Amino acid sequence: MVFLPFYLPTSSLLARPYLGVLAGALWVGTQVLWLQQGFQLEFIGQSTFVPGFWAASILFFATNVWILGIIVKDIGSQKSRREKEEETSHGK
Repeated sequence: MVFLPFYLPTSSLLARPYLGVLAGALWVGTQVLWLQQGFQLEFIGQSTFVPGFWAASILFFATNVWILGIIVKDIGSQKSRREKEEETSHGK
């Protein structure tokens, strides 16, 4: 979260608004689902481990992995772009 302001200006999440909105909505939705299961377990005393908590955890984890994959791909493409620019500038 600390590095998000440095990453976002050149991210594909802002360059492609549909992808950014989808990622944000999925993250918030799966977070709400996971927190709702935790609330039922902790405050209401309902056993929600299977299938509720388990399924919510898997969905939240999968969403985080997908978003992290987008971030890693963006950073990798930025790095390769910079390396190509350096090669062309040194070659001249």
